[in-house]
Amino acid sequence: MKPDRWGRFLTQTTDVLFGIYQKGERLRLKDGTTGKWLLTAKETDVALQQANEQVQEEARNRINAEIQAQEEATRAITEAKARLDAEMRAQ
Repeated sequence: MKPDRWGRFLTQTTDVLFGIYQKGERLRLKDGTTGKWLLTAKETDVALQQANEQVQEEARNRINAEIQAQEEATRAITEAKARLDAEMRAQ
């Protein structure tokens, strides 16, 4: 394999570009097709943590919305029952 003009190597089997960055202290991988950087282990951990937090927040929001809907339905039933009781007493 020969490096490109920036000293990076592209593997044909995985289509991953390997390059050394930050004054030779860091190996970075890039998708050869999309040109997007592959996440480092640390970046992956952060992304997973953020995704988990987002999923938990969305679940809390859904649960709160369901509780609110149930409370509104209970109020509506209570009000309807009170109206019916009032109508029956009026007759």
